[in-house]
Amino acid sequence: MSETLPSRRAVSWLMHGIGNLIVVLVVTFGGWYLIADPRVSPFELYPLPFDAALFWALLFVVWSGFNLEFFGFDRLRQPLRGAVITASTAVFAVGVTYAFPVGYGHLNADFMAWIIVAVIVTGLTMENWPWRQATGRGRTALGNKPTNLGLAANLTVRAVVTLTLGILAFIAYYRFAAGTLLHEPVVAGNLYGNALGFMDWFALVTLLYVVGFGSYGLPKPADKTAAEPKAAPRHAAAESTRQQGS
Repeated sequence: MSETLPSRRAVSWLMHGIGNLIVVLVVTFGGWYLIADPRVSPFELYPLPFDAALFWALLFVVWSGFNLEFFGFDRLRQPLRGAVITASTAVFAVGVTYAFPVGYGHLNADFMAWIIVAVIVTGLTMENWPWRQATGRGRTALGNKPTNLGLAANLTVRAVVTLTLGILAFIAYYRFAAGTLLHEPVVAGNLYGNALGFMDWFALVTLLYVVGFGSYGLPKPADKTAAEPKAAPRHAAAESTRQQGS
C-alpha cells in the first residue's frame, strides 16, 4: 500500500503569476525611488553608473541562472539561496562597472540590451530551444503557459504574446510611466525616459525574485503541487510481490 502525502497550499497558475507581478512591481518601484529616481532618490546614480551596473547584473543572473542553473547556489535552501544570488549579483555588477568603465563606455548600450532581451526571451518563452538539445546544465528550460498545444503552437503563442506585451509596455513606459511616475527627463517630443534603465531594472527584479528566490513566500501553482505518492517500505513491496506470485 502506498500513502498519499497531503497537498501543499496551491493556487492556479494565473493567480501565481499575478502574485509574482504584484511583488515584482512593489520591489521595482520601491527600489527605483530609493536608488535611481532622479527627483526622489538621495543618491545621484541616474542614469550612470546605474544603467551600467544593471547591464552587468542582468548578464550575471542570465548566465548563472539560465546556462549554469545557479550551480553552487542550488545547494542552499530558500530564502538564503535568493539572498546569496542577489548579493553575488550586486558585487559582480558594481565590481565590473568600476573595473571596466572605459571599456564599457566604448560599447553600444542599445546593442547590449538587445542581447539580454534575446537571451531572456530564448530561455523563458522558447524554453531554451534549440540549446536544450544539449546535455548537462546548459539545457535549462523554464517552461511557461501554454504547454499543452504542441511544441510549435506553444512557442508561437508565447512569441506573439511576448511581442504584444512588449509593444504595449513600450508605449506605456515612454508615453506615461517614465515622465509621470519615474520622473525621468524628456528625450524627444513627448517621449520621456530611457528604457535601458527602468525596464532593465524591472527585468532584473523579476529574475531575482522569480528565478533566484523561486517566488519565495507565494503558494505554488496547483499543477505543480499535486499530491505525490509516498514510496512503500521495501519489505511491504516484497511481500506484495510474493502474494501476487502465489
